[in-house]
Amino acid sequence: MNVKLGKILAIVLFMLAMPVMVFWITKPVPTTTENEFSFSIPTEDNSVSDTTTEDNSVSDTTTEDNSVSDITTEDNSVSDTTTEDNSVSDTTTEDNSVSGITAESGLNFRWILPPQYYQGNVFRGGRAWIQEEKDGPWTLFDNEGNVIKKGFEAKYIAQHDNCDTEFLALEKDSETGWDMYGYIDNSGDILSEAKPYYMSPLFQGGTGIKIGENRLWGCIDFNDRWVIPPIYENLLIREDGLMPAKKDGKWGYINKSGDVVIDFRFEQVYLFKNGLSVARENSLYGLIDKNGNWLTEAIYERFYYPWSHLIAAQKDGKIGYLDAKGNVVIDFIFTAIEGTGIPRDYSAFLNGRAIVPISKEKKDGATVYKWVVINESGDIIPTEQDDFIAPYYNNFAVAVRDKRLFLIDREGKEFALPLDFQQDEVKIYPSDDGIFGVHFKKEGKIGYFIVEN
Repeated sequence: MNVKLGKILAIVLFMLAMPVMVFWITKPVPTTTENEFSFSIPTEDNSVSDTTTEDNSVSDTTTEDNSVSDITTEDNSVSDTTTEDNSVSDTTTEDNSVSGITAESGLNFRWILPPQYYQGNVFRGGRAWIQEEKDGPWTLFDNEGNVIKKGFEAKYIAQHDNCDTEFLALEKDSETGWDMYGYIDNSGDILSEAKPYYMSPLFQGGTGIKIGENRLWGCIDFNDRWVIPPIYENLLIREDGLMPAKKDGKWGYINKSGDVVIDFRFEQVYLFKNGLSVARENSLYGLIDKNGNWLTEAIYERFYYPWSHLIAAQKDGKIGYLDAKGNVVIDFIFTAIEGTGIPRDYSAFLNGRAIVPISKEKKDGATVYKWVVINESGDIIPTEQDDFIAPYYNNFAVAVRDKRLFLIDREGKEFALPLDFQQDEVKIYPSDDGIFGVHFKKEGKIGYFIVEN
């Protein structure tokens, strides 16, 4: 492979491995594939097959669970809503029945980091790398806004979705202009010096996926030594101890030592989660266990990732829920989401609640869904909202009405966010750490806030 071809391949593979920041505010249907960076929120399809995009192009690449992502502010858009002392004024809506986040509501809105930064990761494991200015150094913050390490020089730092402790750091070779990829941990210590890879290896637990010069995939350690030889047509990062691998056109699973655990016999597979995965056979899907045994027949049109003890599936154009043994526990009565990808998070149960479409209609040529909140019995939780943009991370969903943003608690009560902006001028990014990232588009700034009881 010559240098020019290798560089082109590096750029293409790196971008394909980084489905950057797709989030809820800007996608009425959670199956879009926007080409923009985000707060470590993977795109909709967690499969590891040859994937077809909406423009019918096909790429035999890892999908978003092999992703690394961050948030940038390249699409410039809303006024910074903080006052000069970085405080945020309470705002009211025309609907006086809606509570704001005030002392009377029992909730407290607090900035962890005010909106003055250029780009950064979501908080995971209590920490996040953030860049204050474009092309400037990066700073590692904890979840109280304290500096852990500052002045780290890198063009780009991104975090893999399945790993809280290892971060990709991108540099440029000053002589060749090649992209250089190294890894750091969540204390800012260097795990692997930057090297000019054909693509960025995607590390997890000290093992990184890498494509060899033979264009086959294997795994390396931090010293760039092969621990699994490059003999596979594709690999995905490990989850629940098993790594999806493709060989001779079929998918199976290997362990971290490279031993074949589930034979290569499926058309398509997904990451294991809570001991379960999804596989495709004869163009339909079913659940499998970690031995490769079918828990259900392959009779479903689609599964909705991720899954916990309840798994959203699609049959005859409707969404229902299965338990971990494949039994139907919520009937197939909810409206299926259009598209071929696997929508992520919307229909998943998080903190005992899921958000599912109950109906849809066409408006100006686009499909618009009406969403409802359900509990684990399938009962609808009454709420005034029907346009949700984020699921129940940390007991709150995020919704929009009349271009205003609201938090919705598990009982359906809504709280207007005390930020003076409209929905199309910002993006909100929740995290498992309970910290929300917010991107003010017009000013090109990001910040982080928390809402506490």
